[in-house]
Amino acid sequence: PPPGHDTSSGFDRLNPSSTGQQEIAALRLAARQQDTRLAQLTHLALALEKELLAAQQSQKSWEAKYHAELAEWESLRHSPGFALLRLLQRLRARTVPPASRREHLLGMAAGWLRIANVRGIGGLLVHLRGEARWRWKAFARRIPGPGRRYRNANVEIALAPPRPPITPHREAVDIVICVHNALEDVQRCLASVLRHTAQPYALLLVDDGSDPPTRDFLADFASQQSHTTRLRRDEASGYTFAANRGLRHSRASFVVLLNSDTIVTPGWLDRLIACAESDSNIGIVGPLSNTASYQSIPALSAGGDWAENPLPAGYDVDRWAEEIAARSPRLYPAMPLLNGFCLLIRRAVIEAIGYFDEDAFGAGYGEENDYCLRARAAGWGLALADDAYVFHAQSRSYSHSRRLELSERAARILTERYGRAPIAAAEEALRNGPLLLGIRARAGVMAERVALVEEGRQRFAAKRLLFLLPVDAPGGGANVVLAEAAAMQAMGVEVHLFNLAKNRQLFAAAYPNNRLPVHFGSPQDASTLGQSFAAVIATWHETVAWLPATGRALGYYVQDFEASFFANDSDEYRRAAASYSARPGLRCFTKTDWNRQEVLTQTGVECAVIGPSVDIDRFHPLPKAVTTKTQRHKEENPLLSAQSAESAFYSSSAPMRVTAMIRPSSPRRSPHLTMELLRRLSHHYGERVAITLFGVSPADPAFAELPQDFDWELAGMLESGRVAALLGRTDVFVDFSTWQAMGLTALEAMAAGAAVIVPQSGGAASFARHGENALVVDTTSAEACWRALRSTVEDEEVRARLRANAIRDACAFFPERAALNILTLLFAPPPESGEAL
Repeated sequence: PPPGHDTSSGFDRLNPSSTGQQEIAALRLAARQQDTRLAQLTHLALALEKELLAAQQSQKSWEAKYHAELAEWESLRHSPGFALLRLLQRLRARTVPPASRREHLLGMAAGWLRIANVRGIGGLLVHLRGEARWRWKAFARRIPGPGRRYRNANVEIALAPPRPPITPHREAVDIVICVHNALEDVQRCLASVLRHTAQPYALLLVDDGSDPPTRDFLADFASQQSHTTRLRRDEASGYTFAANRGLRHSRASFVVLLNSDTIVTPGWLDRLIACAESDSNIGIVGPLSNTASYQSIPALSAGGDWAENPLPAGYDVDRWAEEIAARSPRLYPAMPLLNGFCLLIRRAVIEAIGYFDEDAFGAGYGEENDYCLRARAAGWGLALADDAYVFHAQSRSYSHSRRLELSERAARILTERYGRAPIAAAEEALRNGPLLLGIRARAGVMAERVALVEEGRQRFAAKRLLFLLPVDAPGGGANVVLAEAAAMQAMGVEVHLFNLAKNRQLFAAAYPNNRLPVHFGSPQDASTLGQSFAAVIATWHETVAWLPATGRALGYYVQDFEASFFANDSDEYRRAAASYSARPGLRCFTKTDWNRQEVLTQTGVECAVIGPSVDIDRFHPLPKAVTTKTQRHKEENPLLSAQSAESAFYSSSAPMRVTAMIRPSSPRRSPHLTMELLRRLSHHYGERVAITLFGVSPADPAFAELPQDFDWELAGMLESGRVAALLGRTDVFVDFSTWQAMGLTALEAMAAGAAVIVPQSGGAASFARHGENALVVDTTSAEACWRALRSTVEDEEVRARLRANAIRDACAFFPERAALNILTLLFAPPPESGEAL
């Protein structure tokens, strides 16, 4: 070919080494991507078309339902029944207008019917007599008169004396175990008794016609255990007869009736006897269990039957019982009835009332309830050893249908014998008594608390942390810090406090039970001391300046927007507002989202939310002290006899206990409004209410300027333990503050079993739900506050619902969660701004 002539074919010019190959490859790739995208869009279009068709079909279905409902409504609207309903509504509106006095009277009559239904005619008469008395006195108090004097008193809130430590029992005890087959259950039961029961005790095994394997095992067991006696009957007679054979054979000071399908736990018998010996009037004692009707924890029922309450994951029976015992306040609640699966009975009770009723309850079931009611009628009290736990596998001697049949039969006999009212009152107290609700609620969160402590120990053990806490008086902020610091301590964190030297004596008086190490000194000493800790936390805006140099985790526990405590144009306001951003890397955290928003709005600084917390081990319902009126009610109805007003089922003859914190130095706490509302309450209800104030010294001149012309008691400034003692016996707690950043005292009152009223503005919404566990009111309206206050005092159903839900819900805010959140914020990467931990 001629020189310079290209002999390659067109295909050869497209080889990979050609200059245009990359462009072509790119075009092919783009084409493939477009094809893929087109396929995706086609698939998406088909999917959207299907969804559109489904939506159209759903719309047609809803339209059909709507037209059907409309047709049904039109049919109903033109029916004679609807016409009658409208007639009755118009008649009701004319005769009993809504919110009228007549409606109030109708509601009162309905309340009387409920009382008669629950307590019987006798209980209604007692209620009416008390109501007539207080209404007359309240009317007389509203009549103007010269020189009227009101009952004002300074009172001291007593702390309950601590229970003595559990020691090995000394009294002789007979343990009666009735057996009918179920060999594996029996073997587990006896093994646990031998393992966990301290001498002196004797075993009485009542073999009620068991099959050969069980019979032979019991014979062999009795021959090997010198303290065991076997009582054998070849034919089964039933539990009631078997139990009585054991009781008649017993001679010890105490006798225990123990089901053969139970597993006892460390110290169980010593704890039962300690409960009995705490009050010479206690005749019968029972423990907590997983399934023992009203003694079950944490749940009572499930699926329409009694709850079985399986052990939490990772726990055996002994470990669960040890946790219960370690956290129990040992309240020993008075009980109207006890489950018969495990009963400790004094010899004196047997001598006084005899044995189980074989004629009425020979077939089993109900015999223990009858026995408890007879014991109470004879003046003996029943109590729950709330630090003792005995596992119950539920009876296998009866089928479920047979148990149900026997239970219904027993209920009929008990109602015929004692009347419906006492039985209904007993069941209501067992189901909704504040002490029992508190025990169940705390058991319900116990495993989670332990798990959080273990997590904290794994992640943060041996860390050293310092709180700057310059307090000279008891207060909510310090209470929160101390409770969460104690939780950190349980996690293995070394927690210290720093306070000013001038506060040493006042702090010791305000927190006598503090177990954390405290350093006292000057602000300069705080900075120096902080150098030796991995993290230092300021708790008041002035303490931010005390934080040491960087190089360690620095936190600011923001418990309120403290700048709002001062005038907007003041130097104090500016210093407080600047404290949130005063140090680089300062990690601000707070309890509620409301407070986070407040700080963010006012300063632009973001805070992490660690959540509300309350010391649920300190704040819990307490037994009510017996009053003269309660005692008189007991005398009129001997079935209500027991050692405290708890067993009187909160008779309506007792005054309603209303408690409020008064802080004259803090206008946002609305001291004047609170006292005015309490005065109105006292004048309206007279002796039906008992008002207790705290949080202010009787010598405070600002307190003297508040309305005081009504009956009240003043408990003064209280440290945390006495606040718990007061709130634990409070029926209604009121907080009419303008706002609360969280509202710790209200949360403490909820945990202690009070119905609470909290302000709508502020952070109380983090734990309070209006109408469910609290009443949340607009505190700028005095009338709205009065309506809420009157509702909690007058409406027993509202009050009971608020109290029950408050106890349950408050226990979810235990300190361990907030403590772990703080440690995570300080020692782990912080979350995104504003995110709740």
